[in-house]
Amino acid sequence: MEKVSERKEEKRSRAIEKKKMNLQKKIAIAENSNLLADRKDITTAIKKQIEFYFSDSNLYHDTFLHELLLKSDNKLQVDSNIILNFSRIKQLFNDSFDQDKQLAIIKDALADSPIVSLNEDGKKFERKKEFNREEYNRTTEIDKRTVYVENFPNTITHEHLAAIFAKIGKILHISLPRFTQSKKPKGFAFIEFDSIEISQRAIEKLNGMIPAEFMDPENRHYVESEGIW
Repeated sequence: MEKVSERKEEKRSRAIEKKKMNLQKKIAIAENSNLLADRKDITTAIKKQIEFYFSDSNLYHDTFLHELLLKSDNKLQVDSNIILNFSRIKQLFNDSFDQDKQLAIIKDALADSPIVSLNEDGKKFERKKEFNREEYNRTTEIDKRTVYVENFPNTITHEHLAAIFAKIGKILHISLPRFTQSKKPKGFAFIEFDSIEISQRAIEKLNGMIPAEFMDPENRHYVESEGIW
């Protein structure tokens, strides 16, 4: 009887151990799936952000980045360390990866980008074609595509503006002037749209003002910040 009892106990222990292993395996699979999902989200966001930095519309406004390009040998490159230290890139990676891993993710993200790439050693971002500021200004009628907006809370962010005006049409650039010391918005912004038609639509719909309902968290039309700029 004693041996039978021992065998039952041993069998029970093996069954419990097997259940634990199966549970651990399921947890590992779930964690791996979450990591893959997180990696995909980061890759998508990184591609969008870096393509924005090197886009014609941003280079037209971003004299710092444009001058860096002009100083490079072929007028197309910027050191990767400079881009990695931009606050938005740091925010996206959130200290989750070391620099080598960050560069690997970026290289993968930009593999099919028509705008910019990361070179083999990861030291340079390279725009696919040279940017000509004067030509861009002359041919794209930037002033006619840009809408002036005012009278909104000083808590507004680029993300809120992007989320609100993206409801009207494709946005190329947002300029949100801030006070030097407080860093709070001055109460007005410039929204550059993809076309004159979309900018006219924005003027007709909003008349240079952001409806209060978009900024009120209690309102059903409240626009969540999406963190895309």
